[in-house]
Amino acid sequence: MEQRGAKRKHIEIVRKDLSVALTKLVQDSAKLNNDMRAAKEDFELMSKSMLNRKAEFLTQGLFLEEQHRRVIDILDGKNHGDEPEPIEHSTLLPPSSTTDMKKFSRESGEALRDHRIIREVEIQSLEGIFTQLDLMMKQNMKELRDRAEGIERERRELSGKLLKLSRSTGDASGSA
Repeated sequence: MEQRGAKRKHIEIVRKDLSVALTKLVQDSAKLNNDMRAAKEDFELMSKSMLNRKAEFLTQGLFLEEQHRRVIDILDGKNHGDEPEPIEHSTLLPPSSTTDMKKFSRESGEALRDHRIIREVEIQSLEGIFTQLDLMMKQNMKELRDRAEGIERERRELSGKLLKLSRSTGDASGSA
């Protein structure tokens, strides 16, 4: 009789431990899925933000191309009769720069050349960042896929054991 009582006590301890462990497993599994869903939403927002930035860059680039064309046309004597766009007073060059056209044109050309170099450096830097990000994301996705496969192997093994347990214990109350 005592042996039966000890066995019953052992079964109750196992049930309690199993109940706690399964509850925690289900909660942690749901949390992982929720965290992944939230990360996906974050990445979607980041992608949208990056696309918006890219669109801004392309628009600014197109505008700069048009401004270059306008200056070239002015130098070629093709005046379109358009009023130049007003610029802020703070961005105007000092009057001495505009009176000496030779100096002004040389300084403007040098500034635009410097801007081209800076732009090229920034483009290369962005390409490097995106390449690194792409490699990192591919590696992260591989690791995530590997973890998901490991979880699935464990889930399949656990599923079989839980099915076996549910068949062997009869009803949920544990009465024989």
